[in-house]
Amino acid sequence: MFLSDRQVRRLTGENEKSAQIRWLVAQGVRHWINAAGKPIVPVSEIEAPGTRPTSPGWSPDFSGMEA
Repeated sequence: MFLSDRQVRRLTGENEKSAQIRWLVAQGVRHWINAAGKPIVPVSEIEAPGTRPTSPGWSPDFSGMEA
């Protein structure tokens, strides 16, 4: 499955699609762009051991967030 729009905003710290995409590219997070131009991030990309963007302080903690 994929992160929700809200989770992508929380992960990237960005509200605009283009800024989210720039952040994901800069961090090396695998994603796709859907027909609406939104970045789609597989949950497995964030939860997989050993896959972690390089930004200091980055954390994939989505506990308590609804999809």
